Amino acid sequence: MRLTSSLLALAALSLLVPGVADAGRWNGGGCGGWGAKSPYDQHFDSETMIRVWGEVCRVETFRPRPGMTPGIQFQLFTGEADLPADDATLLRVHLGPEWFLEDLDIRLEEGMGVGVRGSLVLWGDETILMAAELVDDAEEVLTLRAENGYPAWSPGP
Repeated sequence: MRLTSSLLALAALSLLVPGVADAGRWNGGGCGGWGAKSPYDQHFDSETMIRVWGEVCRVETFRPRPGMTPGIQFQLFTGEADLPADDATLLRVHLGPEWFLEDLDIRLEEGMGVGVRGSLVLWGDETILMAAELVDDAEEVLTLRAENGYPAWSPGP
């Protein structure tokens, strides 16, 4: 009886205290930290969208923030003159969560030519591209985000 009362009190408290009831939104709404309202996703800015073409140099997993599930990123050799000077030849591209991309069974290999459309953002002291679309050399398009930047892997708004 006493345990039941304690559990009911704790449940009631979680509804009253902000942050306890809404804890899911801070870890990405159940998307391993990748959700549309997560701190990571807040970096995406549809006002900074660009499109670049280049060659994939290195594909690897990464964790953008502590506690997030792994994601896939790659380095793109671009040689683009319209990117910031330090990033004119090599640009880091964040694709999205590893679990989402594995389910799509995409092929991304070093030496492959790709186009990327995404949001150019400052990540720490580096300019990166948060991908919205990926286009392979056969011009097949993989859409990762809606026009407004909403991620394809996140549950609907």
